[in-house]
Amino acid sequence: MNKLIALAVLLAAPSFAADKPVKLAVSVTDDPLFKVSFRIKAEDLSEAGSFVIQSGTEADYHVGGEDPLQIDKAVEFKKHNTSVSCIPVTNPTNGLIHAECQFEISGYRRPVGDIKEPPTISFQLKTAFDVRPGKTLLLVDDETRRVEVKIEELKP
Repeated sequence: MNKLIALAVLLAAPSFAADKPVKLAVSVTDDPLFKVSFRIKAEDLSEAGSFVIQSGTEADYHVGGEDPLQIDKAVEFKKHNTSVSCIPVTNPTNGLIHAECQFEISGYRRPVGDIKEPPTISFQLKTAFDVRPGKTLLLVDDETRRVEVKIEELKP
C-alpha cells in the first residue's frame, strides 16, 4: 500500500520539483511532431509565434482583438488579427519537410497627422514549400513585408 501512495505522490508532483523540463506535447502515433515558428510583418504590424503540430495534420494559430478608435465624437472598435495555418509532412525519401502554409496579418496603421480614421493594412500569403528541418526559410522579403518560417522536428 505504501508503494502505491508513493507512486501517486510522484505522479502528482510538479515536474519542476525534479528539475526536469515539462513535455508540452506527446505524439500517440509514430508520426513526428514539429515545432513551427514564424515571424510576419506588414508595414507597422508584426507578430511572431510558434506552435507544435503532428506531421500530416493542420494547425491554426490565431491571435487578435479589437482596439477602440475615436472617430469624430464616436468610438469605433477596429479589429486586428494574425492567423497562421500550416500542414507539415515529412518526406521519408529526402528528409525534407513539405509544408503548406497560409499567413495573414491585418490591422490599422498608426495615425499620421490629422487623419481621422487610419487606413487598414492587410497582407496574406498562401504557399507550399520544402525545407530542411531546423532551417529558417525567408518566404517574403521586401520593403514593407516579411514572412519567415522555421520547422523543427521534435525528438521524443
